[in-house]
Amino acid sequence: YQRRVRDLKIPDEQRIQAAFILSVICSNCRPGQSACLNARLLNICLSLLSPKPESEGESHPSMRKWIVLCLSKLWENYEEAKLAALREYAIERLSGLLTDPVPEVRAATVYALGTFIGRSAEHP
Repeated sequence: YQRRVRDLKIPDEQRIQAAFILSVICSNCRPGQSACLNARLLNICLSLLSPKPESEGESHPSMRKWIVLCLSKLWENYEEAKLAALREYAIERLSGLLTDPVPEVRAATVYALGTFIGRSAEHP
């Protein structure tokens, strides 16, 4: 699914579905989170959120929303993913989406930042 998310030749709708599926794989599932982290999902998601040249156009709002939600599920209660996110400056990159023109993207960003700040039950 990681390949489908980043393949710009695939229609947006299919890429959005792949991002949704990846977020479900990571949701409350440590083996899923670990597999996705090892498959470089963090880097893939962050690259999709990077500013694009004007020639490539703006990314689809639903794609931005699901990429951000995917990130939130990747690092939710998973300290190793949070450390990887810090090394990749994920929080700084996400903070730019707090002013996104689409309310759903802003809400997803706030949720992702909240899951990043939240402490896991295994590290009280």
